[in-house]
Amino acid sequence: MATPREGIEPPITPQELSAFAKLARGLAVAGTQEELLGVLAHEVLGSLALERVAIHLVDGHRQVCRLAVAFGRAGGPVPGTEVPVGEGRVGRVAATGVAQLLAEQPPDEWPASAPVAAHAPGSALAVPILYDDQVLGVIDSTHHAPGFFNARHLEVFTAIARFAAPRLNVERLLAEMTRLKEFYEQVLDVLPAQIGVLSPSGVFEYVNPAAIADPEVRRWIVGKTNADYGARRGLPTEVVAQRVALQQQATRTGRPVEFDETFRTRDGELRRYYRYIAPIVDAQGTVQHLVSGGYDVTELRALQERAAATDRAAAEGRTADGHTAEGRTAEGRTTEGPPPA
Repeated sequence: MATPREGIEPPITPQELSAFAKLARGLAVAGTQEELLGVLAHEVLGSLALERVAIHLVDGHRQVCRLAVAFGRAGGPVPGTEVPVGEGRVGRVAATGVAQLLAEQPPDEWPASAPVAAHAPGSALAVPILYDDQVLGVIDSTHHAPGFFNARHLEVFTAIARFAAPRLNVERLLAEMTRLKEFYEQVLDVLPAQIGVLSPSGVFEYVNPAAIADPEVRRWIVGKTNADYGARRGLPTEVVAQRVALQQQATRTGRPVEFDETFRTRDGELRRYYRYIAPIVDAQGTVQHLVSGGYDVTELRALQERAAATDRAAAEGRTADGHTAEGRTAEGRTTEGPPPA
């Protein structure tokens, strides 16, 4: 790359033309983030006759820059190596979002893994990959010759980073969604209550182990409906019909519903369950998901029914003069025996 004369914009070089052509193709055909980074490092930046290039991705949660891909001469860190944000050339660029062009590398920038012969005052260039002022990564390149990198290198690196940033941001968002999904599923997996997440149309998206203990059935039910599960499980048709009707009601009204179910377990035991269906709505009030939950209330309902039966018997046994069948007055005093302690 020749240094441009002042006031004259140099024509694009064949190397730069090749680099941007490969960048356009890579952005179009790379199926994963790893593929895209490989194209950026080996094909795009590799077209510029550089000695060494490394692309680091910034992990904002852990505040580190992880070396994702590198090519060129040996002696540098290997993929997976991490640098704290704010430390070293790469860390400083990640922290500030400002590129660094060093005509000579200070000794503290030399890779610790490099051989002594490689410890020469070479030059370096580190450019942030920015999207909406957020640093997604850092493109870092070194050369053994002092003063190798110039303003044209900085311009080309910055352009490559700018074109790659939107695609890398999509990959970052997808990774963040996956991370959050895994986190919330881990939380839901350990809850004792039965939890399921369904689409507004009643298709299962997630079920926790408390709801379905068999992991194979849990995998099977994703993408299925309550009607599918009822047929497989052999649930009473009225139970399935009630679930479907109330799911549709929650989707239609955007309001939660509560209900009880009674049916026999696989062991033939009659059990009762408290259920609820809670819609999750967006800012416009449109239902996006349904959260279905519940738990076994067989013993609780039995206690409630016994208590209600006792209250009815007491009310029915109360006499016209205020005495109950047990001989206790309305004021709480007994008509015979010692007073309560």
